[in-house]
Amino acid sequence: MTRPLAPSRPAPSPARPAPAAPATASSSAAAAERPSGPAPGAVKSSAAIPAQTPRRGELAGLLSLLVAGLAIAVAVAGFDRWQTGREALVMEALATGSIQTQQLGRAALLAPAAGDPSLAAVRGSRQALASLVARLDAPSAGPQGEPIALSEALAPGLAPLRAAWKRVDDLAARFVTLDPAAADSLTRQAVELDREVDGLRLRFDEMRARAAVDPDDRLWRLWLALGGVMLAASAGLGLLRAWRFEARARAREVEHRLREAERLEQDAKQANDQNQAAILRLMNELQGVADGDLTVQATVSEDITGAIADSVNYTVEELRSLVSRINATAEMVNEASSQAQMIASSLQTASEQQSREIRDTGESVLRMAQQINEVSARAAESANVARHSLTASQEGARAVHTAIAGMNGIRDHIQETAKRIKRLGESSQEIGEIVELISDLTEQTNVLALNAAIQAASAGEAGRGFTVVAEEVQRLAERSAEATRQIAGLIKTIQTDTQNAVAAMERSTQGVVEGTRLSDDAGRALGEIGRVSTHLAELIEDFSNTTSRQAASAGTVAQSIQRILLVTEQTSEGTLQTAGSIRQLAELAQELKSSVSRFKVA
Repeated sequence: MTRPLAPSRPAPSPARPAPAAPATASSSAAAAERPSGPAPGAVKSSAAIPAQTPRRGELAGLLSLLVAGLAIAVAVAGFDRWQTGREALVMEALATGSIQTQQLGRAALLAPAAGDPSLAAVRGSRQALASLVARLDAPSAGPQGEPIALSEALAPGLAPLRAAWKRVDDLAARFVTLDPAAADSLTRQAVELDREVDGLRLRFDEMRARAAVDPDDRLWRLWLALGGVMLAASAGLGLLRAWRFEARARAREVEHRLREAERLEQDAKQANDQNQAAILRLMNELQGVADGDLTVQATVSEDITGAIADSVNYTVEELRSLVSRINATAEMVNEASSQAQMIASSLQTASEQQSREIRDTGESVLRMAQQINEVSARAAESANVARHSLTASQEGARAVHTAIAGMNGIRDHIQETAKRIKRLGESSQEIGEIVELISDLTEQTNVLALNAAIQAASAGEAGRGFTVVAEEVQRLAERSAEATRQIAGLIKTIQTDTQNAVAAMERSTQGVVEGTRLSDDAGRALGEIGRVSTHLAELIEDFSNTTSRQAASAGTVAQSIQRILLVTEQTSEGTLQTAGSIRQLAELAQELKSSVSRFKVA
């Protein structure tokens, strides 16, 4: 009698962590009924895997079925242990297949949680099952002692069993590479199952020791071994179903994370779009200020550009007020220049008239001198000449009085013009103060632009749009500073011309005073001529002497008239210069007004 081959035992599993408490049916049911959602207030981890309560229940049910089948096999073995050794050998084969299947399922469940040693156990269980299937192909002795291959005897049922074994083997291979987190919840049930399997192994060892094995009858053991393989195949299908549920859970988790990432990306994009829109709106509003429109008001909002918009509005408001004052002052200067121009024209006309009258007076004096000479030459006609001299002296006196009155009028006009020019100088000084205020505002604008640039630089990438705004404000301040310097130059020119005009008017006033004095002298001389002419008849004997004095007086008067004519011409020339200065002042005022007219203030 040949001793039967002992079924190969699976490699012992590596040491496993002891469970906190044995798993019971109630604990399994409680675990199946535990809610799968996260506890309230729990922080969601990016690597957390949601609990899969339905899948746990299915796996637990599958394991329970396996344990129940194993228990039935044990009960059958206990009931028939009194039978012959052939029946004991059959039960041993069935138990061996079942234990190998359970070891494979248990090792597959514990492999992700236990690490590489459990994976080795899975591989060992797979090898044990492969050895069991190989025994199906080993030859056996028939009833007459002839060798019979089990695969030939059981060919009709071997093909589906081999297919089932292939599926179980593939499933175990997949579980070798399964994610460790997918089997954490089944660790406790697997440990409990391991205990039951160990107890069954001990009982089958006792049965094998008490049973007498008949080596000639192995067909029944083959059928029961095939049943064990089928049981292993059913367990593998259960594990495959659990793996599919786990793969779906992973897909749902990945999809959830993708949706969360897309939502965060949309929120960040929306915030970025809002910031860019605020910066573009501020830049568009400041474009009008750069074009000279001081009525523009930047929108003050809760965005990042709100504070800058408020500062820009304050600066534009101050600049608008300053430009309005410059416009008003330029208008006043223009009106004063127009009035001064009219007065200068009147003075010029009066000076021309005075020149004509003085020229006429000079001609009269020359004629008087000729007459005196004729009187001196012709003593006989002295009385007639005396009467003519009296008449000429009276006319000369009237002309002199007229010249004196005209000179007084010119003096008054010149004094009035000097006063207006002084007021014009004072207005130019006020314009200079306003220009200094513009310069101060320009410096403040530069400081504001510098502060904005510093804030934009400290903000990093998010503040790049602020750097553009700061550069625009700084360029506006530089243009304002350039315009301020031009205005200051114009004001200095106006003040210089005004001072020159005042000096010219003072010289004209002195000339007029001198002309008045000379006119008084001429009046006195003409009065003397009148007195001499009146007494000419009485002083006919002294005619020669008197005519000599009259000739001398006539020469003096001629010289005085020449001086008066010279002063009058100087006055006329000064009046022309004053008119030119006033016209230049009017042009400067108009240029000042034009330089600020590009700014829109209303």
